[in-house]
Amino acid sequence: MNKNRKIHIIKIGVAIFVLLVLILTYFSFYSKIKLLSGQIGSAERSIMILEEKRRDLDTAAVVLAGLESEVGAIKSAFLSEENFPVFINTLEDFGRNSGAKFTAKEANFPANESSQAELSFSLKGQFENIFRFLHLLDNSQYSGVLKKIFIHRDGDDSTGFSAEIDYLIFNFRL
Repeated sequence: MNKNRKIHIIKIGVAIFVLLVLILTYFSFYSKIKLLSGQIGSAERSIMILEEKRRDLDTAAVVLAGLESEVGAIKSAFLSEENFPVFINTLEDFGRNSGAKFTAKEANFPANESSQAELSFSLKGQFENIFRFLHLLDNSQYSGVLKKIFIHRDGDDSTGFSAEIDYLIFNFRL
């Protein structure tokens, strides 16, 4: 083989090698560009979704601000240690309105969300007065159930009754 021909074959080989390197580099860059374009598109969609959620939250905040008085009324229906004296005052009012003598005995507040609040109290009066008190309690804004009730006559010839009641409070929040 002649020297020119060997040089020519080497030049063609180098050209083919360079062309292959360029093609591999092009496809490598192309795949990275395509991957990054997909990630940018995904990020843009996430940004649009987050902006839409932010607009929804802003709208909800405006609506919630307009419902402030209703939210206050709902919060007042739930009992806590802070507003428990208001509940006791309400029960004392029920006692005065019904004619039964209300005496609070013990309150157990829940230590965690799995336990429940309970109030023990006693009532004295005519049977109708005790029944009227329980009716007022049942129709109040507070949710609960009589866990235990023991009603007995004050004496053999007495018309008065006494009731020992354990009341389980449902709407207590920690």
